[in-house]
Amino acid sequence: MQKIPILIAMLLALTLTPIVSSADGSKRVIDVHKDSIKDLENARQELESARAEIQTLHQQVAKDAKKIDNLRQSARKTDRQIKALVEQMAKLTDAVSVSNGKVGIGTTSPRVKLDINGDVKAKNSLSITGSIFPHVEIVNYTGIGGQEPILIMKNYGGTHKAPKATKKGTLGTIIYGGHNGEEEVQSARIAVRSTGNFSPWNHPVRMDFQVGGDTPCCGIRRMSIDGKSGNVGIGTKNPQYKLHVAGKIKGELVSPSDQRHKQNIQTLDGSLAKLAQLRGVRFNWKEDTEEKQIGLVAQEVEKVFPELVSTDSEGYKSIAYGKLTAVLIEAVKELQQSCQE
Repeated sequence: MQKIPILIAMLLALTLTPIVSSADGSKRVIDVHKDSIKDLENARQELESARAEIQTLHQQVAKDAKKIDNLRQSARKTDRQIKALVEQMAKLTDAVSVSNGKVGIGTTSPRVKLDINGDVKAKNSLSITGSIFPHVEIVNYTGIGGQEPILIMKNYGGTHKAPKATKKGTLGTIIYGGHNGEEEVQSARIAVRSTGNFSPWNHPVRMDFQVGGDTPCCGIRRMSIDGKSGNVGIGTKNPQYKLHVAGKIKGELVSPSDQRHKQNIQTLDGSLAKLAQLRGVRFNWKEDTEEKQIGLVAQEVEKVFPELVSTDSEGYKSIAYGKLTAVLIEAVKELQQSCQE
């Protein structure tokens, strides 16, 4: 860049140089022209180099301008984020209050260590510990007829936005436990289980009550309620009757028998002859091969007294032994009458 004025001076000097007729003079003129041409070429190259350098500087300036613009946009975005954060902090300051070591969210007068006025969402687990009656309390201040307190447990596949049908398994469990000095013990639990895959208008469930046992986990299933039939099972998880007891029952059985609930009342006849068709048997249950039993065979009784026999959903038959009392009474009367004759 600095040699351009020198180049112009050389051109002026060459133009004003007098013409020399001597041979030496001509040689000097030729040499001067050669040097001038060489200087011109060098100047041209430097000019091209300067032009390239200027072009590079233009490109660098353009890049720097773009960076500056990006930084400006980033600064504006950061400024907006800072403003939003300040607004959120202001809201949080209004929403959260601390008083005497108690934290309130949505309330300025917290009554306990953490007092939340609003909905709460927790992921995975929520642990409550304490030495003086640790508990979960749900209180409704709208009174009866308002929104009643509800404890909800859900178990289904998929996601919250795209749930899938519940499959066979456990829907939810309430566990009661302690410690035996060596390990934690689950002494009892109430579990609700789906007994099959859910489908529209078909939600098969069973509620199990488990308690006791020698193992550290889960307890023994003592009672089950079938959600479809409403049958209650004690000692069985598949009750076939409204109350199905797998085992002995001790107590006083009372059946409703008020005349005001009855119609078409008729005295039994031929009871003695019908009793003669029955067969008393001694047997063992297949589930209990040790203890001997005495009774009747339901299929045989059904042929004579069909009113005394019922059949469950799986085709198994049962006898209402208590109703045989009426048959025995009439049979005794018939026997007594025959003796008097």
